[in-house]
Formats: sequence, C-alpha cells, structure tokens
Amino acid sequence: FTKDLELVCRHSQCDLHTTTDVVLRPELNSKCTTPWAPGVEPMCCASDFTLEEIKSLCGKMDASGGADATTAEEYAYGGTADWRTDIYSFPLSCPTIPTHVESIELIKAGNGKFTPELKGPSVEM
Repeated sequence: FTKDLELVCRHSQCDLHTTTDVVLRPELNSKCTTPWAPGVEPMCCASDFTLEEIKSLCGKMDASGGADATTAEEYAYGGTADWRTDIYSFPLSCPTIPTHVESIELIKAGNGKFTPELKGPSVEM
C-alpha cells in the first residue's frame, strides 16, 4: 500500500530504492524510510509515498551500486548484473508503477490470467 492506502504492484513493499529512480530525486529520496546518502544503504517503501508520488517514478531493473556508491546515479544504475538489462530504464524509457486495478486491466486486455501474490506488510502501517 501507498501512504494514502492505494494498492500498487510491487515485488516487495520496500524495494523502490532498487527498482525505481527514487534516489535520484532529492525531494522524494528524503521521504524514504532510510534515504540514500553516500555510505548508507537506503530503504524506500511504497508506504513512504502517496500514489501520485509513486506514479511520478521511473521503474528500472532491480539493481543497485550498493552502499559504496558515491553518487545517487552510481547507486541507482551501478549494479545491474551482466545477465540483466537496463534497456527499459530511464533515460531510454520511463515505465511507471501500475496500481493493482491497472495491472488487472492490462492482463485482461491481453486475455491473460493471473493470480496476484499478496504479502503482509514488511514495515508497520
């Protein structure tokens, strides 16, 4: 859930720091449970942000440069494994995070069938 209690599609409640460009946006990075800074391993959760804020983020391959990254850019894009790709990441594209309803609509539009995995919260809500 988001801060304003909207359901969004995430693998984990607290993966935005490795799956979006949130650390590159100082005004949003500062809202993370643990904001990125040099030498700090961040933690940015869906519940840290409103739906509007989450919809403004660009999705990217799940990766990071780790706590030894010296810049936000190095953290956000410095650790993609060789067997993964950043071709669908900013600045080439800016995939947005779908809401649960948007995900259902997309899957139905493609005549797909899907059972979502619902998880308990990993941080207090």
